[in-house]
This record gives sequence, structure tokens and C-alpha cells, in this order.
Amino acid sequence: MQDYENGWILGPSYCSNPDTELLCHKPIFMKRTLIICSFVTCLSLSLAGQVQILPNGVSITNDDTDLLSIDYQSDAGTHDWWLNFYAHTLMRNNEFGNFAADEYWHFGPRNSGKLDIAFGTVSTNNVINASNAIMTFTQDERVGILNNNPASPLDVEGPVTIRRSSGALVTGVNFRDENDDLVGRMALTSGGGMNLDAFEGGDITFGGVGINSGTMRFTNGGDLGVGAAAPSAKVEINHNSTGSDAHLELFENETGGDFARLKFRSNFATGDPVANQKRVFLINANPADTGDPNLHIAFDEDDTSNPLASILFTVEGEDEQVGIRQSDPESDFHIRQSNGNNASTGIRLEDNDGTYWNFWTDNGDDLLFHNDGSNLSQIEGGTGNYQLISDNRLKTEIAPLRNVLSKVKDLRPIWYHINSDPNQKKTLGFMAQEVESVLPDFVDSEKEYKTLTYDYFGVLAIKAIQEQQEIIEEKEDRIRDLEQRLADLEETLERVVQHVDLPDDQEAPVVLTDAKLGQNEPNPSLGTTRIPFTIPTSARSVTLRVTASNGQLIKEVAIDQRGQGQLTLQTGQLSPAAYQYTLWIDGQAVATKQMLIQK
Repeated sequence: MQDYENGWILGPSYCSNPDTELLCHKPIFMKRTLIICSFVTCLSLSLAGQVQILPNGVSITNDDTDLLSIDYQSDAGTHDWWLNFYAHTLMRNNEFGNFAADEYWHFGPRNSGKLDIAFGTVSTNNVINASNAIMTFTQDERVGILNNNPASPLDVEGPVTIRRSSGALVTGVNFRDENDDLVGRMALTSGGGMNLDAFEGGDITFGGVGINSGTMRFTNGGDLGVGAAAPSAKVEINHNSTGSDAHLELFENETGGDFARLKFRSNFATGDPVANQKRVFLINANPADTGDPNLHIAFDEDDTSNPLASILFTVEGEDEQVGIRQSDPESDFHIRQSNGNNASTGIRLEDNDGTYWNFWTDNGDDLLFHNDGSNLSQIEGGTGNYQLISDNRLKTEIAPLRNVLSKVKDLRPIWYHINSDPNQKKTLGFMAQEVESVLPDFVDSEKEYKTLTYDYFGVLAIKAIQEQQEIIEEKEDRIRDLEQRLADLEETLERVVQHVDLPDDQEAPVVLTDAKLGQNEPNPSLGTTRIPFTIPTSARSVTLRVTASNGQLIKEVAIDQRGQGQLTLQTGQLSPAAYQYTLWIDGQAVATKQMLIQK
């Protein structure tokens, strides 16, 4: 080392320890500049003070104050290097035009004990206190980048770029604990993806620090919790929301017919896995600008581009209607059946013990009612008639119904109001308790309130009419027998009278036993009926009187014909009811019959 034009030459003759390559082997000229080389790197310092070569390094002083020391110490085979800053230091090298005349690198401590590295356009130490410090080191082991007051071990202000090295599979940031064990990593992969890993079974938390903190958490088991410290599903959202604050919102921001959607896809254990993966359920919401703002649940067999190919469930937004297998419901609840002749279609109501009812329409437009595998009844589509299934192939233990007429006489039909609404229209029926005392099989007492099977009464009425008709026919046989006996007596009496001589001034009496009145035909009458009769030739005045059931005279017709004949009676003007007609001869009622009028 020698003085050369007020500078210094440091050369190989001074390299007392060539193994460390402390100084360059090639002499370097310095004019008020110290060049220190280690390996292939040189540090150029602009100096205005004195340089002193010490036994273990170099000391640069200014006004007897150390500015910079570069120390080397060899002790027991160890080699230690360190660089000490005591005051402000400038670095500048414009040999290759990399710096302008007023561009400087600044190194130096502040009074607060922080060491700053900055780049500026002035050569004074004022730039160290400015806010444009590029990197700051603190005594409490903190580093700030673009932040001269770091609040954490590494405090970076502004964006950070982590660039993947060429050929590297994974690069990024590693996180280690106090034992230097790797506990987490944020990395870029060779495929262009990004990974955020937590090792040793840990979770990844966003929005907080601690086991139960954070607004979002990825568990080591692959679960995601939003607002949930320990999610119980692959995705769990825990949100104390209001009525208008949704837990999950899917928003489609494109107009022109696109829609928000949610897809569910499952792989089956059997069959072709690739084909089965295509079978999906979709939930989608059509936007309002399509004119059809509906919510659809659809099943797609092939996972095609058309998610509305097979719609299972629809909620119509504007009309507030619901459709099953109907994309555009036309009523509050609209079901389109998949098969009109199958009990598995339509509606099924089932209780907890497996008993069920099915309701569906068949291809003949009838509404069928099906219970536990049996068709019980239907409503005819064309007429609305209610029909019970009554095929004898479906019946066992068949027994006739007997002796119901006396029981029917004990029934008490009534008018009544329901207690829950006394202002409603009156209802006609029976009291279950009264019917139970007469016909217990007609009453179900197993529920809270007794119920009646009103369909039974139609069958009961027919059986009662049949029994009554048997009585009527029996009586008619007796009447015919009595009439025949009476006719025989009248004939005998007439022969006796014919042999009796009467005074000349006394007419012979009319023998009424010769008069007969027959049953009208047709009966019931639908507008016209014929009444047969036989009138003695000696009868002077003959009429037919028609009366109501209360005895009121409705019509009287004179009959001039004698002997056998018939009277045609017009009944169209009569109201439907039961009437009596009586044959009167010379002021005496000969016979009476009943006539029914229908419309």
C-alpha cells in the first residue's frame, strides 16, 4: 500500500492471508476512495477521512470519529466478518453510466437506533430521515421495506411479488416456529398454481389469530368454515344474519339470458364412473330480463350445456306459483305426471308406519285414489261422478244385509250447525251417537271424535225399500184376494136382486159390485196416463176425482161411457207427487187407486 497522488494503492504485497481473499490480487488505484474486495464483489465507499489498517481489519475515521469498520477475526480456526456503521455513508459509482451525477445510495443509522438504506439525489445524510427509505433495520430485530418504522419482524409497505424460479417445482414463503420446524408454506407451483399449506395438522385462518378466531378457516382435514371455528362439513357458513342478509349469495352479473346456478354431481359405486360423473342436479335462477324469473331444480343425465333439459321443480317468481316437472306452472301448485297409468306418479301421502295414499290421474282423465296397493275409488273425468271400486274380484266374506226396515225407522235425520261456525249454512245428517245405538257398524269410535260412513246409508235405503216392497206386494196379494171374494159376493147379490119385483114408481138400484177401477198406466206418469174402468149400464152419474195426499180435490172428470172402457188423463200440469183417483157412481165412491207423477 502506497500513496499515489493523495490516494492509496492496495496490492498483493499486503495480502497477508491470501486464503480469505480480503484484498484484490490486482492493485486498484484509489483517490479518496477505498475499494474492498471479497471474492468477486467490490464495495466502493466515498471517503473524506483517514484509513487505518488494523491487525484485524480496516478502520475509516473522520475527525477522530469512526465512520466504518470492516473487521476480520481469526480465533481457533474460525473466520468472522462484520461491517459496522457509526455514521452516514454514501455510495456512488458512475463508471459505467449507471448513476447520474446527483444519484446516491445512502447507508447509515438514525438517532433512534434504526439503520436505513435509501436512494436519493442529494449527498447529505438528510435523506436518511426522509420517508423514501427503501429498507430499514431496527435494534429489536425488525426489517421494514418501504417502511422506515416497521411494526413486525418483516414490515412491507406496498405489493409483494413472489416469482417462481426457472425449473423449480415449488417456490414461495416458508413459515417456521421457534424450533425452526416448518409449520406452513405459501408457494407457487410449476403448473402456475398457488398453494397455502399448514403443516403438523394445523389449520389456515383468515381474519384473525388463534384457535377460535378468524372469519374463515381451512382445516387440516380439508373443511372450510366461514364464521365457524370448527366446521362440521366440507363447507360450513355460520352467520348471525337478518332476514335480508343472505348466508350465501350466487350473483350472475351478465344480462341476456344467463343465470346464477349451483351444481351437484356424485360418482356412483357401480357402472361406468366416467358416465356416472355426468349425472348431475342443478339449481339455477333465471334472471328477470328473460321475462321468466324462475328458480329451477333440474336433473341432467349427460351434464350437457342445457341445464333446463329435465326440470323437476320450479318456483315461479312473479306469479308466486310452484311446479313439479313443470317449468312454467299455471296454478299455485302444478304437477305434471310422468305416467298417467302408474300409482307411483301423482301425489303420495304416507304416515310414519308406512301406510300411504296415492292420488293420480289416468289416461282416461279420471282422478284415482289408491291406498296401500289397492285402488279404492275415483272421480270420473267427464262427469265428476264419485265412484267406488266394487268389483267382486276384490271382495271376500260376502254376506247379505237383512232386517233393516225397523232400524231405518229408528234413525233421526236432523238439520244442524257446526259449533265452530254457527253462521254457516245448515247441514243435514245424523248424530253419530244416535246412529251407533241402532247401527254400530256405521260409526268409527277409535278417534277423538266419532265419525259416520255416510256411503252406507245409500245401501241401507235400498235394502229398506226392498223390504218395504215385499210388504207392499204381500198386501196387494191379500187385497186382490179380498177383491175377488167381494166381486163374487156382488155377483151373487145382483142375481138375487134381479128376481125381486119392484113397484112401478121405483127404479131398480145400481148394483155397485159390477163397477171396477183399474190401475193407471204408465205409473209413474210422465205427462199422460190411461185409467181402465167398468161401469154398470144402469149407472146414472159417473165421475173420476183426483185428490192430493192431503185430500184436496185437484181435478174431476165426468165419464159418459158405460161398460168397459178407459179414460186418458193429462197429468203434465200436475206437480211431481203421489195422488189418489176415485171412481164415483151415483154419489157413491166405488174404488180408489194411487197415481205417481214425475217430470
